[in-house]
Amino acid sequence: MAGDFEPTTYPNPPERFLVLLDADPTWLEQILWNLLGNAIKYTEPGGRISLTARQHDGDLVLHVCDTGIGIPAEMLPHVFEMFSRAQPVSYRGEGGLGIGLGLVKNLVELHGGTIEAQSDGPDRGSEFLVRLPVLSHVPVIGRAKPTSWRSRASSVSLAGRMMIRSRRSR
Repeated sequence: MAGDFEPTTYPNPPERFLVLLDADPTWLEQILWNLLGNAIKYTEPGGRISLTARQHDGDLVLHVCDTGIGIPAEMLPHVFEMFSRAQPVSYRGEGGLGIGLGLVKNLVELHGGTIEAQSDGPDRGSEFLVRLPVLSHVPVIGRAKPTSWRSRASSVSLAGRMMIRSRRSR
């Protein structure tokens, strides 16, 4: 499934920015892997999946959007409940316990953030918006990197760069 998707490169990338988060890098990775993994699992070959990041009103907003099978309206209020599944276990041979989105919601909330799911229904795709509070927002010129955070932070490159102060280092 994952091999069926071709990456898309944008000729005019979005504004580069530096976002400082008080977050656990492993947990943030888990959040992104679960959201992107679901998008890949439930989007047919030739479909589109996007991940964008932007700073808005003191939050880092991560937006995962796909053109996949969508979520029925009656399931939207329940997608973040543990063991909740919008699709039968037999869908495209993909199994799972239905704990991924519940775990994502818990991890996002542990970081002081929020998550929401949106879908216009079956075969209309899905969108997930994650909002995480930022410590600061600084435009980046060229390849400048902050040096004072290097020893305590991990960086993840999205539309911009996030410097993440590990909660484990305190």
